[in-house]
Amino acid sequence: MRKQVIFLMTDTTRKDMVGCYGYPKMKTPNLDRLAEEGIRYENAYTCQPVCGPARSAIFTGTFPHTNGMVTNSIALGDNVKTIGQRLYDHGIQCGYIGKWHLDGSDYFGNGRCPEGWDPEYWYDMKTYLNELTDEEKVKSRNPKECYKDDFSEEFTYAHRCSNRAIKYLEKHQNNDFFLSVSYDEPHGPSLCPKPYNHMYDGFKFDSCPNFQDDLSKKPFMQRLWSGKNLHATEDEINKMGTIKGIPSVAVKKTENPVYQYVLNPKDPQMEYVNDGTITPKIMSGWYECTSQYGAGEFVSGREALEYFISSCKQ
Repeated sequence: MRKQVIFLMTDTTRKDMVGCYGYPKMKTPNLDRLAEEGIRYENAYTCQPVCGPARSAIFTGTFPHTNGMVTNSIALGDNVKTIGQRLYDHGIQCGYIGKWHLDGSDYFGNGRCPEGWDPEYWYDMKTYLNELTDEEKVKSRNPKECYKDDFSEEFTYAHRCSNRAIKYLEKHQNNDFFLSVSYDEPHGPSLCPKPYNHMYDGFKFDSCPNFQDDLSKKPFMQRLWSGKNLHATEDEINKMGTIKGIPSVAVKKTENPVYQYVLNPKDPQMEYVNDGTITPKIMSGWYECTSQYGAGEFVSGREALEYFISSCKQ
C-alpha cells in the first residue's frame, strides 16, 4: 500500500467558518464532505495564535520557543528540520505548494525552496508574485478587485495552487509522497471570484460574549494588537469585516514590488500594502488610519505603537 498524504491548509479560518462544525450559515460543502468521510476533531488547540510560529510547530513538531520562530518574520533555527526534510531522508517525495511563512522573510516569502521539498513544485507567495506584472501585483492585494466584472478565478493564488497540486498528484500517483497545499485564502485581501464574492453580503456572526471580552486575562500582546478595537461594541466589530474596515499600512519599499504603490500624500517615499499585520519590524513606516484610528489620517509607526499601548491601559 502506497504511503500518500495530502495535507490541506487554509489561513485565518475559525471553527465557526466551516459548516461541518455546526454552522449552517457557512457554505463549505467540500470541506464538509471531507469531514464526513474522515475524522473531525472537536478539540484542537494552536500552540501560538500567530501565523508563523503556529506553522513552525505544525511542520517541525516542536514549540516555537524551541525552534526559534517566536513571531512572524523570524526564520526557523538552522538546526531545526521540517517534516519535508525528515520524510525525504526516508525516501518519501515531498511537495509544498502555497504559503510558507517560515523563512524569516516578509509575508510573501523569499521564493526559495527549502531543503527536503521538491523545487519543481515549490510555490510560495513570492513565486506567485513573480508571475504577475507590477500592475497585477497591486491588484492581488486589493480586496475591491474581485468585485470587478473582469476578475477571474485564474488570477487568484488559490486557483494556481490547486492547479499545481493537481499536476503534482498526476506525476506522483504511483509513488509514496507527502504533499502540503497551503492556501493563503481566506486571509485578507480575501479575493474570490463570482459567485462567491457576494455569498456573504450583509452577513453577521451570531452574538457572542467574546465580543465584549476586555482581554484582561489574555497575554499583553493580544491587547496590544486589538488597539482601539479592544473596547469596540458588537456592531463595530461586525463592521470590521467590510472592505472599508480592512486595516492598511504604508511602509518603506521591500524586495517585493507589490509594495511599490504610493498612497501616502504626506510622504511620497512611503509605499502602501493592504496588510492587517502590525509588528515592531515595520514600526518605522507610516500607518493609514482606518477604523482603528480616524479614517483618512496618517500617523507614524511610533505614534501607532504608543496609541496601541495607551489603548490597552484604558
